[in-house]
Amino acid sequence: MTDIAPLPPVQAIRVFETAARLGNFTRTGDALGMTQAAVSYQIKLLEDRLGFALFERKARHVELTARGAQLARGTSEAFRLLERTFREVREDRASVLSVTALPTFCSNWLVPRIGGFQLAHPELAVRIDSRSDLVDIKAGEADIGIRIGQGVHARHQAHLLRELPFHQGGQQHVVQRDARPDQKRAGKNPPERRPHPQPGAHGDQGGGEQH
Repeated sequence: MTDIAPLPPVQAIRVFETAARLGNFTRTGDALGMTQAAVSYQIKLLEDRLGFALFERKARHVELTARGAQLARGTSEAFRLLERTFREVREDRASVLSVTALPTFCSNWLVPRIGGFQLAHPELAVRIDSRSDLVDIKAGEADIGIRIGQGVHARHQAHLLRELPFHQGGQQHVVQRDARPDQKRAGKNPPERRPHPQPGAHGDQGGGEQH
């Protein structure tokens, strides 16, 4: 494995690149929110690290030395590349809507409606995360989280999507009142049958959308 020589401090490189473009330490300080003395210190730090002068100090401005001009071209190209890369990443991130929801909700409700949403919003691409694991929305793992719960989230803003029925014990009880044929013929009122458990919805009341 090839060892990579450590770079000088990024702050010093940034100060140098700006000073090389502006040709003045005072204007460089104004552009970066630093004092002229702080700019001079960063340039001196870089020169000491490299072992040669980067600027020739004049009365009212500074001029790059031959080596300084060579370094300025490379650092300027590097910063432009970084700026372009970060801009592209931000633009890509802004055009993708990431939604996390439980698998059953995704397959039964969310996925069938995605097509209509994307026709209405062609500028957005929707990415669906159907894992059951909770994700960190604040950390950027998703833009929207849809979960079943009370809607109380200390770190997120929650909006009620719809209320869901809650049945005690996870069962929905139905009372059957159909009379038996022999009882109907006799004109008797049939006894009320005992409730029979049927599958019901599990979970807390209310569906929440988290931001």
